[in-house]
Amino acid sequence: MSALNIQSCKANSMIDADNQPKILIVDDDPIAGMILEGYLRTDNYQVHRVENGESALKLVRDIKPDLIILDVMMPEISGFEVYKTLKNDKATQDVPVLFTTALSDPDSHKNGIESGVEGFIVKPFNERLILAYVKIFLRMKKTFDDARQKLALNKDFTSMTIHDLNNLNMVILGNLELAMVAFDETANAKSYVEKALSVLKSANEMLRKAQDITCFELAPYLASS
Repeated sequence: MSALNIQSCKANSMIDADNQPKILIVDDDPIAGMILEGYLRTDNYQVHRVENGESALKLVRDIKPDLIILDVMMPEISGFEVYKTLKNDKATQDVPVLFTTALSDPDSHKNGIESGVEGFIVKPFNERLILAYVKIFLRMKKTFDDARQKLALNKDFTSMTIHDLNNLNMVILGNLELAMVAFDETANAKSYVEKALSVLKSANEMLRKAQDITCFELAPYLASS
């Protein structure tokens, strides 16, 4: 194989890796973690696995996962504590979380539902159910990311347009005010200029309010949708 073909293969593999959804498994039981990892490896996901909450919180910022599969019952930092930390951080609050929990642990289900957890995977694991869950949540995450990107682009465009319109209006406003200072024509003509000034000032105020609206944070509204 030529050097050019080797470089092309490497580049294609890097692109494929970048396009693979990233999943973080957090489980203090290495056997359970390996089982989950084995299920997910077959579907061409980038899978990362850690065995405690502290490691998960450190790694999540580096890899920016598309989904976290998180064990509820872990020593030192529980799954619920990890979840709360993730959701209180703007950098990670939009990452969906699937909890893993034992079938005989109804309290975790209750606490999870009350705290807004996205979903549960019950131990012992069912491979087909897990893969179905993962596909649904990854699809939701991609839809959310696409919508957020489009909203951000629209926000930038709207803000830029309002800024440019405001600049044009300020030029018109300045010239009308200069005309009022030097006015020596009929009273009717003066009233027309005064009316134009009044309308233009109202338009500028509307533009200012519109610009303020575009500065609002979109994430809280998206997160609640």
